[in-house]
Amino acid sequence: MTSDPMPRLRRPGEIVTLIEEWRRRPLPASRTNPWHIAVLVRAKDHALPIIERLFARGVPTRAVDILPLKERQEILDVIALTRALMHPADRTAWLACLRAPWCGLQLHDLHTIASGDHPENRNQSIRSYLQEGSETLSADSQFRLERTLSVMDMAAAQRGHRRLAEWIELTWRTLGGELCVDEIGDQNVQRYFKLLDDFDTSGIPFQVSALEAALEKLYAEPDAGDDAVEVMTIHKAKGLEWDLVIIPSLERKPKINTAPLLAWAEIPLHNQGSTSETQVILAPVQGKGRSGAALNAMIRGIRQHRDRSEVKRLFYVAATRARERLHLFASPESHKDGTPLIQPGSLLEAMWPAAKSHLVSKANDEETPPTGQSRATLLEFPHPLHPHPLQIAASASEEHINTVKPAPPILRRLPLSVSLPQQKKHGSAISQQAALYAQKPFKRPEGSVTARTFGNAIHTFIEMLSKEIASHAQNLLIPEIAIEEVFSKLPRWRPRIVNYLRTQGLSPREVEQQADRTLHALTNVFHHQEGRWILMPHPEHSTERGLSLPDTSEPSLTTHIRFDRTFLAGSAPLMDGNGHHWIIDFKTAGCDPKVVDDFLASERQKYTQQMHTYAHARRIETGGSLPIMLGLYYPLLQRLLWWKYEEL
Repeated sequence: MTSDPMPRLRRPGEIVTLIEEWRRRPLPASRTNPWHIAVLVRAKDHALPIIERLFARGVPTRAVDILPLKERQEILDVIALTRALMHPADRTAWLACLRAPWCGLQLHDLHTIASGDHPENRNQSIRSYLQEGSETLSADSQFRLERTLSVMDMAAAQRGHRRLAEWIELTWRTLGGELCVDEIGDQNVQRYFKLLDDFDTSGIPFQVSALEAALEKLYAEPDAGDDAVEVMTIHKAKGLEWDLVIIPSLERKPKINTAPLLAWAEIPLHNQGSTSETQVILAPVQGKGRSGAALNAMIRGIRQHRDRSEVKRLFYVAATRARERLHLFASPESHKDGTPLIQPGSLLEAMWPAAKSHLVSKANDEETPPTGQSRATLLEFPHPLHPHPLQIAASASEEHINTVKPAPPILRRLPLSVSLPQQKKHGSAISQQAALYAQKPFKRPEGSVTARTFGNAIHTFIEMLSKEIASHAQNLLIPEIAIEEVFSKLPRWRPRIVNYLRTQGLSPREVEQQADRTLHALTNVFHHQEGRWILMPHPEHSTERGLSLPDTSEPSLTTHIRFDRTFLAGSAPLMDGNGHHWIIDFKTAGCDPKVVDDFLASERQKYTQQMHTYAHARRIETGGSLPIMLGLYYPLLQRLLWWKYEEL
């Protein structure tokens, strides 16, 4: 038996093509929400090739606890910055910093700086080499290099004068790092800085190896857009539904479990009556002799039977998540006679009793593929009247299997004209960077990590609430009933909120505190008339929808905007009509009830420019002339601050 890896390599491209075709499908006349699509995998590594293709095609993707945080490019860049500052002789880290978007040297420049791996210069640090001059580089590269080195030198001079997290973050921001990431990337970087904070507060000496070990437990922030394709494990999909569900890699078997040190099993004992008890059976460690072999074999058989039942249950959970269409993908290897090799413990084995007759009969009508190769077969939901659980929809020949050519590498970097913080003129870069570093104390924008995490949680769960309400309201004549139904389930959301906060790197104590605050804020929304009105399924409503527009001051840059909530409604809250565009931004700040009015007045002044930017972007997007209403909603205060947008 041999295996051909090519069909499995093609499968991610075929899946992405299917997703793109589905996203282009027109929506029903009565529907406003985009198609909801999910890729459900048994193991996280099954999803990585698909996520890579989705990102390459520019498809919005929400990878839920799938993509390790350390594999995101913005995290790789900031890790390189940390290593370069902590260890000036780390040549690899320095070269990575010079390649990062805030500098953006080309590969031939890096080769020149690295001295072409000349044996005499391999032990020389990059910074010491650059002190000898960079005249061999182009004028563009020399400017970029000086702009970056001025910041790195000032950062080196400040070593030991600031806490680690502050030191690294201030350097990153001064280099222009926050101009190189979108909103999701910025959230990922903030979680990295929170991790550095933990090293500061724990008293444990910082080591790069310990940092990388801690990053293993964190996952990248998922995209929160309405139209994002969700990629998650089957276990996390329980209780959720999508229009299109794709289950890849059915032929893959799980990791082989090593033999336990102690073999045991719980056996239910059914007594007379309604109650039952369990009895634990232990088997001795099996040595070289035969003692205990029979008992060990019995316990092993019990566990294998339970494992097979669990695989069937897992496949049932995955297959029943689809509302409209289910696509199953498998690329099993084949025996010498051309029959598929079904791996024990795989999802394909779980569905094989129902699918075998269809697949085998179909295969007999076609030319037998070469030994070790796979035949691509599409399995779809059957017609409701079809007597069988699965049916063959089509058979794809090799020439129809989609292949995706790898895109050429793209160098992302800041333009020369960009103005970094406190850096306006090339000639005075060092002195101006020194002035910036002299500012004390350093304060992160938009509050602490805990405050930002609380804000992210509010936005995430308000989005989920709005989707739940819209889903319930589709089958109801009175939409208000949908709000009551969802609100009745809200107390049961606390475990879900806790799980979300745990993934953000908070301490157990902070998780409990912020879970209570989040649940309190969401409850406030339901108890507030205007809050309920905001979450109602208005015409053209959307939540957490992203929009990208060219930057007006620098066309080579892109401005990323995310609307918290938009919809059509009347000219004032609670008023009937759909002749006004509403843009609502959720704010999680609070204040003393005695000074609410003064607080809201300062908040409007603070966020007017931001909201007007949103309104301008909305006007460009719609191209219409409907009036635009702007609103800041404060769940903790149960207050909606709103006004009409007036174009200048």
